[in-house]
Amino acid sequence: MRPFKKQHGFTLIEFIIVITIISIVSAIASKPLLQGYQAYVTAKNLINADWQVRYALQRMTVGLRSLSYITSANANSITYLDIHNHSITYDLSGNNLQRTDTSGLNAPQVLAHGIANLTFSYYDVNGSSLATPVATPTSIQYIVITLNVSYKNIVFTAMTSVAPRNTP
Repeated sequence: MRPFKKQHGFTLIEFIIVITIISIVSAIASKPLLQGYQAYVTAKNLINADWQVRYALQRMTVGLRSLSYITSANANSITYLDIHNHSITYDLSGNNLQRTDTSGLNAPQVLAHGIANLTFSYYDVNGSSLATPVATPTSIQYIVITLNVSYKNIVFTAMTSVAPRNTP
């Protein structure tokens, strides 16, 4: 009779124990990985929303600084004539902040998405708040723009103030 040679390899029980240990380690390690991924997605959405709002506020600020006459002003929109006598309106259409050239020369432009609320506040030369809607647009000396943003579960508020250069 021949003696048995020692065979190399794993038994079924050893293989099942290794699979069980790897499963337990994977389950423990997956929670921090998932949290890290969720933090990444949240940060990405926040950066995208912040970028949109900064761009929109910058565009509005440049436009409002160079206005020549305010034709209509209320808490949710403003219409003015720019230095080229084009009538420009900033307002909210659904969740989109729009810039509309009401002279008919350009199509409405969406400046930002996910805007929950747009508010304009108007102040006179003494810093006193003017009632809205403003009966006398010529008394507006500066405008505060407030955007409440709700973008992919990210909610924040952005504000800026503008002093038009060409108002009487």
